[in-house]
Amino acid sequence: MPTDASDDVRARPAPRLVRPYDFLVRLRHFLVRSHQSILRSHQSILRSHYRSLRSHKQLAIPLALAALAAACGPLGPPRPVAPSAACHPFWMCAVAGDPRPRLPLTARTGKSLRLVLGPSVGDHFAVEDRDTMLRTEVHDLRRSLARGFENGFHAAFELVPPGAPADYVLEIAALDLSLQSVEIGPFQQVLSARADVRYRARLLDAAGREVRASSGVVTSRSFAPQNRDVTDGVMSAVAKLYEAIERDCFAPFERLP
Repeated sequence: MPTDASDDVRARPAPRLVRPYDFLVRLRHFLVRSHQSILRSHQSILRSHYRSLRSHKQLAIPLALAALAAACGPLGPPRPVAPSAACHPFWMCAVAGDPRPRLPLTARTGKSLRLVLGPSVGDHFAVEDRDTMLRTEVHDLRRSLARGFENGFHAAFELVPPGAPADYVLEIAALDLSLQSVEIGPFQQVLSARADVRYRARLLDAAGREVRASSGVVTSRSFAPQNRDVTDGVMSAVAKLYEAIERDCFAPFERLP
């Protein structure tokens, strides 16, 4: 049985009206959730890249160190090298310098003094930093030691040449020079280093009897890994060596036999 059209209209539910404010709230929630999802995706990508970089860095450093080890040779004690006026282009180099120790010996003593360097004191050799495998060639160290001796003791003693008789003999029986990195950059490059000198010395009288002795380790000031700065750093260590010897063997001089 047909029904009136007005009855059908009344039977259908009225459409729900969405207020503009509700629509904006829902849109805001949707945008916030989308933004959070994008942020989580970016964080995941960044974490993945970070893990990849870490793995590459952990792999690259051993490879670089292995390459340096192959180029520089095995680690060990200082090895003698042939005398050469020119330094290796890929290594640091320290040449003969003019160390000037600050010694309080200013008054003339009326005594003569001679320097003797033991056979174990090297002249041309190479040392390596065990942390970074940084290799440095040292040339004419014995000449630098002789020059530092002259600069430090000439004001108080009459310095005599090797083999000549003297009232006192300063013997440096052993000397071991090593380099140590002080500051290392983010890419394992050396930013600054220092020179350490382990030594053993003694003061002898004219008859060859030991009067006093000195031994220990002296450290230079920090220097940059450049040839001129390396030479200055090694000369700084030589100067500190004679300052330590003066404190142990010559102070006070009046009490020497």
